[in-house]
Amino acid sequence: MSSVDQAADPGIIQEIASLMPLVATGYQPDWTIADQRLRVGLRFLVAAEASGATADQVDAFVEDVISADGWADAIGTRFYVQLLRRQVPVSQRLESLGWALNDGSRLYPSSLGRALADQTRREASEVVTSERPELTDVVLEGDDPMVWPAIITRLASLKPYLLLDPYFDWTLLQRLRSTRLSRLLVGDEIKRDGRLAGLENAMPIVAVDWSVPIEVRVADKGVLHDRFIMDDHELWTIGTSLNRLGKSMTLLSKPQTGASQVRNELERIWNCSRILWPQQVGDGDS
Repeated sequence: MSSVDQAADPGIIQEIASLMPLVATGYQPDWTIADQRLRVGLRFLVAAEASGATADQVDAFVEDVISADGWADAIGTRFYVQLLRRQVPVSQRLESLGWALNDGSRLYPSSLGRALADQTRREASEVVTSERPELTDVVLEGDDPMVWPAIITRLASLKPYLLLDPYFDWTLLQRLRSTRLSRLLVGDEIKRDGRLAGLENAMPIVAVDWSVPIEVRVADKGVLHDRFIMDDHELWTIGTSLNRLGKSMTLLSKPQTGASQVRNELERIWNCSRILWPQQVGDGDS
């Protein structure tokens, strides 16, 4: 008897059996809790369509979103999630269902995959056009693993952009890899818990295959209070640090007035902040 069989009591077996038709068909008009891993993987793939994504990147993103938020445990389907992990990775399931195409090295969403992703966005009442997201105010719910794919989809539509987040956690860089983040501004506040050192150590590795040249700066403690996302055309504010997305409710919004003043102030702060990456000539020399 396999370890899976030994771990399964009759109640769990019955639960899994009830979910198998969904696994077989891959899609039903109403998404179920058990199929959220596919949904997260598909949304990530659509967000990364411009450059494609490797199978490992898709699978790593799904596992990061699900496990980091403790979501599988909260909904009581941990055994089901573990079972799928032991059998078929999400990237392979996307291919087998015809939702993803493989060019030999990278995955891209198929026309069916894009259509299904578009339907889920409409079901979630996200305002998205075929060209780029048009944002007014969007409520981002807490305890929702779909927040991150929704955010990545929006960020992937931007031109090279600035992210200002005083409490940014460097471990989130993996999630932003498919976007064109070109400027990251954090606060000196993260020095006290080691996150600033973690960011500094990660950048030489991260920057090697980043989608665009990236620069990281650190503002003095107390200078940064809010969080902003800005490219040449868009300016968004977000009510919480990206570290808390999917964990607490917040609001993503586009300022209706004073945008030019905000842009000027963000640029001023950026210019006054010290450069963390790329390392300057002489850094580390004694």
